[in-house]
Amino acid sequence: MVLGSQLTDLTATEVARKLRAKEVSPLDVLDAAIERIEEVNPKVNALPILCLDQAREKAIKLSQTVASGGARGPLFGLPIAIKDYNDLAGVRTTYGSPIFANHKADRSDATVLKLEAAGAIPVGKSNVPEWAGAHTFNPVFGH
Repeated sequence: MVLGSQLTDLTATEVARKLRAKEVSPLDVLDAAIERIEEVNPKVNALPILCLDQAREKAIKLSQTVASGGARGPLFGLPIAIKDYNDLAGVRTTYGSPIFANHKADRSDATVLKLEAAGAIPVGKSNVPEWAGAHTFNPVFGH
């Protein structure tokens, strides 16, 4: 049995291999990712928008796919973050701007649809500079 902390130390390729071998389930991988997000995200604010209930529903569906012998894509069961420039149905998309702070996407864009079709599980939206700016500020490098 692979523990959550062990899963988050693996590469995506290694986790995908374990998923294909049925050593772990999509739900196991998601739970490990959520545990790590809860541990680290308050410190780094990398994922300001989470959609963990939606992710759990998808992981359960994918686990049922395995049980029924259904087809699995190359990203099957891998939790991923979606940039806050991409629309994910039912989830806020702010483009990093206060103007869209409460905007909720009514459908997923083509990029997200392709990732989900490949079996990926979106867990949240990653932080971005406003309007996909060419640069951003950080305390290490400045502008």
